[in-house]
Amino acid sequence: MFIKKTYLDKSTIQGIGLFSDEDIKKGELVYKHSPKLQQVLTPEELNLLEKDEKKTFTHYGYLWEGKWYLDFDDIRFLNHSDEPSLALTQEGIVATRDIVKGEELTQDYKDFEDKIRF
Repeated sequence: MFIKKTYLDKSTIQGIGLFSDEDIKKGELVYKHSPKLQQVLTPEELNLLEKDEKKTFTHYGYLWEGKWYLDFDDIRFLNHSDEPSLALTQEGIVATRDIVKGEELTQDYKDFEDKIRF
């Protein structure tokens, strides 16, 4: 779940993006994972889904350590950047630099997604 205030809006990166609704300082915790808001599927289970369901799962989800994960909070709208404003740590997701209110939040997907997707 996001600890900082966020909102969804049109993204210049791709489709819908997640934006900060407050200023965030470098190093502040922005997001803490909640396993209760996540669906996990093996590749075999993913292949049993209907075509449109599979497309949604693979678009908004991610492949990590051989399993597919789909979060049911707004983190699924966090777009990729090679120069991200957020980074994954042991505590959760933190700001890599100061972020101003209204800025789109981004993450480098290579930090958590299996390399076979890239």
